[in-house]
Amino acid sequence: MILCDFGRDADKRYQVPEKKMPAIVRSAYYVGMNNLNRRDLCIGLSAFAALSSVMAEAQAGAAAGPDGKLSKSVVFNYDQLPVKNNANGGTGRQVLSGTLATGEFVEVHETTLPAGKISPLMLADSLEVDSREVRMLVEQLKSKSIPPTLACELDDLETWAYLSAYFADKLRAGVALQTFRTSGEKSQQQKAIQLLTRCQAHWARVSEITRGHYQEVPYIDDGSDASTFSWAKFLPQVERDITIAEQSISKR
Repeated sequence: MILCDFGRDADKRYQVPEKKMPAIVRSAYYVGMNNLNRRDLCIGLSAFAALSSVMAEAQAGAAAGPDGKLSKSVVFNYDQLPVKNNANGGTGRQVLSGTLATGEFVEVHETTLPAGKISPLMLADSLEVDSREVRMLVEQLKSKSIPPTLACELDDLETWAYLSAYFADKLRAGVALQTFRTSGEKSQQQKAIQLLTRCQAHWARVSEITRGHYQEVPYIDDGSDASTFSWAKFLPQVERDITIAEQSISKR
């Protein structure tokens, strides 16, 4: 059972009329939490067991009003939330989405991932941890006197570390931008722009490392040379992502 409390009146946070409460729930509802004894605790536990049926009326209506504002408290029974089957074999349950009275966008969902699967944001966090660890190790080793062959290997490691950092922020930016497109929350668009700007810095660092480390090589397509490859030549495409985010329009 999921309780979402957006009301400003703490005494009415469950938003259920007293007359519609069973006696056991009504008794527990007005018990002072600071003065709980064993009897009150038993009443409270019984009340929570009954809440799923008592709150059916609250669950039937959306937490957000017609204007998209989250201004009332709603209890959602987890088992009664609509289930969406995802392409990866997992399931998702959308709980609510809307805007608080203070202007922040809130979206709540429950996702069950199949064994061995992770979400985009979980992958981003993992990539960032790996990237930081490798860059710290490379920095420590480069501070010492090392042979050229090892320096070459360290450049490779640092390149992959910055590519991991780029991919992590690109994943986060994609999530933030899609959230803006579906919710209209401007702060999510700004978050996407900031993350893509960080992506630009990561890619610029990759270009800097590889520029003095690799010679440009030709693309081979159907046996003919198409053009030469270098990481730096992709920088305009990275910068274009920022423009796409800046010009993105919400669907709401």
